[in-house]
This record gives sequence, structure tokens and C-alpha cells, in this order.
Amino acid sequence: MAKAASEDCVRLGLQLAERICQQRKMRLTPLRRQVLVHLLEAQKPVKAYDLLESLSHAKRRLTPATIYRILDFLVDCGLVHKIASLNSYLPCTCEHHDNSLLLFVCSRCKKAQEMDDPELYVALKKRFGELGMALENGSIEMQGICHACSQEEG
Repeated sequence: MAKAASEDCVRLGLQLAERICQQRKMRLTPLRRQVLVHLLEAQKPVKAYDLLESLSHAKRRLTPATIYRILDFLVDCGLVHKIASLNSYLPCTCEHHDNSLLLFVCSRCKKAQEMDDPELYVALKKRFGELGMALENGSIEMQGICHACSQEEG
């Protein structure tokens, strides 16, 4: 990704975070902000322990509990998505008002993309109901092979 595009992504992500935190009367503390910026800059799923390693330094040694608390806060605010199949976190790129999020994860390179498709989510929720089950709020993960990986196969 070009540097300007990456800077725009970080700027827009932080604007969204500040707006959501203000609406919910929550604080985007400097450390929460730093974790979010790191995720926004990465533009790919990041594991909690990789965040811990990247953000800890001689002056400030972070603990796993601190990182997980911050990630839980960011997930609860809808600013970050947890990708359970990868045990990692991805910054949110859009506002989800009804938890209609679908995550597409490449089974080869582990890149992930989100898609907000309320109609598809409603259809899946209906099918769950037909099976006598209730679809819980959150994301639905789907595995596949991204375009770049499929091109490598030839």
C-alpha cells in the first residue's frame, strides 16, 4: 500500500474511533490509540503477542493482560475485529450498525478483508433460525484463497 494511502487509512480510522468513543462517552487513551494506530498501519491481521512485542520498549514494558484489555475495548467499540480462526485482530474499515459483518480470510497468506452485507447476514440469520439456532452477534468468518495467492498457483 502506498504511504499516502496508509496515512489516509490511519487518519480516517482515528477519526472514526474518536467519533465512536465520543458518542459512547468512552476514552480513547493514548495507549488505546497507539494500539489502534499499529493495527491500522499493519493493514493485516495482527496477533496480540506481536502487538505486545512491537509496543513494549525499555521505558514501558506492557503485559499481555494490558494488551488484551485494550483489544477487548477496541472490539467492544467496533473499531477492531477479532479473527478467531487466526487468533488475531484486524482494524475495522466501516461502521457496523447491526453486526452484519463478514470476514473473508485467505487460508494461504492469512490476509483478511471485511464486508458489511446486511442482506446476506439476514439471510444467514434466517437459515440459522430454520435450523433451530440463533446466530449470535459478531462476525462470520469465511476461508478462501485471495486473488494474489490464486495467481501464484498459475
